[in-house]
Amino acid sequence: MTRMLKQRSRWRGFTLVELMSVVAIISVLAVIAGVAYRRLFDYVRRFEAVAMFAEIRAKEEAYRTEYSTYISSTPGATESDLWPALLGGGAGEPKPKNFYPTPAGSSWATLGITPGKSMLYCGYVVIAGPLGAQPTGTQGQAAFPAAPTTQWWYAVAQCDFDGKGPPNATYVATSDRDTIFEENVGR
Repeated sequence: MTRMLKQRSRWRGFTLVELMSVVAIISVLAVIAGVAYRRLFDYVRRFEAVAMFAEIRAKEEAYRTEYSTYISSTPGATESDLWPALLGGGAGEPKPKNFYPTPAGSSWATLGITPGKSMLYCGYVVIAGPLGAQPTGTQGQAAFPAAPTTQWWYAVAQCDFDGKGPPNATYVATSDRDTIFEENVGR
């Protein structure tokens, strides 16, 4: 009878090593899941910029067909005239911001830009110019190293995905290419 009691007490629980092993495995799985979750959100936010650029491209081409020119998102727009404006580091980024109502005097409504959702994570600007005019912005000069021989536009999306200050992802689309340029994405 005493022999049977010893066997029962021997199998009653887990050892400390077994419990620590389970905790370590769960911790590793949680880290892997966290990294995968962040990558998924970065991909979804990148997709927002791609979808907005497709909308901008379609609306700019429709506007050009009707009025024989491209149009900037605001008159005299510069690359810092983002809409919706980023909140800046420490102000709760990344946070979705309302696209509507658009700022007074902007051409967003004239273009008829209707994002698939009203809350956007990135700020956008469209800059357009006549043939022979060299873009003055940093992204514009990179996209058009020589003065374009046709009318042109380029759109810039800046996103702060980590909330640590300046935008950590910049996307640029142009009127002459279907390629989207990416800068500092995932950093």
